[in-house]
Amino acid sequence: NEVTGTFTSHGRMKFNHRVTGMAYDGNTDTLYALSNKWWEEDGRVVIYTVDPSVPSGMTTIGEYGIAALSGLAFDNVNNVLWASAQQGKVYEIDTTTGKHVRAIDLPKRSDGLAHGGGKLWGMTEHGSVYSIDTNTGTIDDLVELGDVDWSAMAYDEDTRLLYASRMGEGRQNAHFAAINPVTGAFSELPNTAGGIYRLQSLAPTVGFGSGPGPGDANGDGVVDVADLGILGANFNMTDVVFSDGDFNGDNIVDVADLGILGANWSAAQAMTVLQALQSSKLNPLVPEPAIATMMILGLTCLGYRRR
Repeated sequence: NEVTGTFTSHGRMKFNHRVTGMAYDGNTDTLYALSNKWWEEDGRVVIYTVDPSVPSGMTTIGEYGIAALSGLAFDNVNNVLWASAQQGKVYEIDTTTGKHVRAIDLPKRSDGLAHGGGKLWGMTEHGSVYSIDTNTGTIDDLVELGDVDWSAMAYDEDTRLLYASRMGEGRQNAHFAAINPVTGAFSELPNTAGGIYRLQSLAPTVGFGSGPGPGDANGDGVVDVADLGILGANFNMTDVVFSDGDFNGDNIVDVADLGILGANWSAAQAMTVLQALQSSKLNPLVPEPAIATMMILGLTCLGYRRR
């Protein structure tokens, strides 16, 4: 808990090796974990899907001979799983085949990884936090946290903050920091739970088991006119969150979010999303070409998702 510093146990998992990365797919309610033998020469790494309620609830999706994979992050907008390596590489992982489909070279190492606010974030063990351009591999430095043994990051879509953890020295408790991804300002968080020392992975599992899907602004399990109304009330507004209609986490409610809503419109609705849009106050706000493009892309994605 980022306010009280307390921990809630979800059980002990039977991993064969140290877990150094975790990520959460809010679209399918799937938790991923990365377990590796980075201290051995072969550097074998396994990525699992995890059911934390069952001690043996791990399913392997891929095994790799890549040394020192150390971080995981999930892009909930583009449905991409990313893994980072300490030697300065980021890999895109196909969650169906378990294979990495491309690698990006970075100018510095990446011990922690997170995705949020429309960006992929990396962090070195010395606390250098930066955003990553996944097209070019270039980075934009955000802040230097100082100290050493920073090991994990996660992004909270509700607070729009990055959270980082640093392993405790000896038998000291782990340390945590909350980071503003816009300004780089950060503050230390409490850790009131004794016995949490070598924490090496974080994942934003807010609503695990019941998280809203893409386009479901009010979280009722259906993407419908109610969600369109919320999006419409906040259209073109900034400093917004998911429940305001900012479904891609880029801090503005716009046509891109409308496209996500259209792609996930519930088929059982009495009217189509286009009919609902035309009868809403959004219609005069969105240019006609943008509506047409949004509908083509959105309904194409919808058809693909249901096959």
